Amino acid sequence: MSEATAPRESATEPRPAKIRFDCPLHPVFFATYPLLSMYVENLDQVPFTQIATSLIKSMIATVVIWAVLLFLLRSVRKSAVGASSSIFAIYCYRHLTNLVPQQYLPAIVAIEIVAVILVLAALFKTRQPLRDITATLNLAGGFLVAWPGIVIGIGSWRALRPDEHIADRLPFLTQEGRDAARRHSSRIRGAVTAATADLPDVYYIILDAYGRADSLKMFYGYDNTPFIKALESRGFYVADKSRANYNWTALCLPSALNFTYLDELAQKTGPVCPNEPFRRMLDDNRVAASLSKFGYKYVYIPSWSRSEEVITADVVLNKQIDIPLIESDLVNLDALRPNSPLRLHKYDLHRNCLIGAFDSLDSVGRLPDKKFVFAHVLAPHPPFVLGPNGEPKYPLGPWNTADASYLMRAITPKQYITGYIEQLRYINKRTIQAIDAILSQSKRPPIIIVQGDHGSRMKLDSFDLAKTDAREPFSILNAYYVPKKVRAHLYPTISPVNTFRILLNDVFDAHYDLLPDRSYYSTTLEICKFTDVTPLTAMPTESDPVKEIPAPPDGPKR
Repeated sequence: MSEATAPRESATEPRPAKIRFDCPLHPVFFATYPLLSMYVENLDQVPFTQIATSLIKSMIATVVIWAVLLFLLRSVRKSAVGASSSIFAIYCYRHLTNLVPQQYLPAIVAIEIVAVILVLAALFKTRQPLRDITATLNLAGGFLVAWPGIVIGIGSWRALRPDEHIADRLPFLTQEGRDAARRHSSRIRGAVTAATADLPDVYYIILDAYGRADSLKMFYGYDNTPFIKALESRGFYVADKSRANYNWTALCLPSALNFTYLDELAQKTGPVCPNEPFRRMLDDNRVAASLSKFGYKYVYIPSWSRSEEVITADVVLNKQIDIPLIESDLVNLDALRPNSPLRLHKYDLHRNCLIGAFDSLDSVGRLPDKKFVFAHVLAPHPPFVLGPNGEPKYPLGPWNTADASYLMRAITPKQYITGYIEQLRYINKRTIQAIDAILSQSKRPPIIIVQGDHGSRMKLDSFDLAKTDAREPFSILNAYYVPKKVRAHLYPTISPVNTFRILLNDVFDAHYDLLPDRSYYSTTLEICKFTDVTPLTAMPTESDPVKEIPAPPDGPKR
């Protein structure tokens, strides 16, 4: 048989299938990745139902954009590239709102719109099938979602173990799993006996970012003397040189409630530490554990902040509707609409949480049980949503709970000072009202501690100590309504790490040594890498006066 007439194997045998990656999936990947990555960063703070709802909304929006572009471009691959470009522009805008001053955002929006239009125009003109581009985008998108997917899977698996407090966050767990997490708490409640019946209720009220009087005078030009005098007239001792131990709430509260520094935990976790170990220190804190032995119940009054949420409290007051953080924080398109209903609604919810915390403090004294009350009021910390008489305020720009250098990218110093002082004046009124209510409702004189976890933070740079004036963020309000025996051991420079050491020693017969009062700075990126800044926190003395810093005029941001 000649070579010409011999059958060719290639014509009769099937060729191996060639793996292709040009089926356009990348719009789904790119729409999913920001949500998954944000959930990974907040795995211990955000319920799974919220991320699931947000994913569904994101998919619906992606499909709508894709369908519109498919109608215009008449090509699945072209429309997919156009959809990915649009999604990328939307999510880029969210990050840019935190990086550039507010006045430049309209220009950024215009640039992004022009860029997307140019991409769509190029897609409309091209006659290429875009198989290689589609395959590349698929691989890139798949790689992006793979890592957060693995982390979420591992986190969900760990949540099934009863010794993980995250078990109480994920709704697919059984009630037995949640109960197991609660039983893991270190508190063992004792019975109220004749010997302990006369022990006082204990109130620990945190006013977030409340600065010390001399700091408010220096940096804000505000005289807070009337509020300090109101406290002193009611029998409070005000530590007028008190400093915070840390500059982040996630560190301040666990340190104070466990009356210890966090060096040991930092050594275990390294400089970058997730929030959950600190949050668990609020659940199983030594103050609640110590008081439980005397028959105290743990009462928690929050004001929205999930990262400082207490799961194992016996009583939780001021339960509010959750603010839908995920999708709003990702997109932030409501910045383009100053009167967006979603944006205004989120500020309304936050305001209601703050007011609700004080309403709970006004009535908590009526609870019949012996109690340790831990109340965390997220004010005068931004956002500034309350006027001096409680009137509603709506900050400019997108929904934002940021403080320090994050917030100072979006507003001027004068706007910060005005918003902070107006909100502080309302907080002052409600704090005095709550104190009077607690005193009038108590059958025996209570113990009331009112503290700022850290000070105001207009001068705090979240990334650079060299750009921070440590005098402001570490100067805190610290006031005590305590028995004479406790008052005798208080001193002007006391810091929160020693608050409960003194209290437990003098009232509950404990034997704790006092620790040095130190202040430690850390950045938001390396929250557990501590730098001792105690010498930098000293205010000028009367012999070395410093002129007050006036409120600067509005003008272009630096």
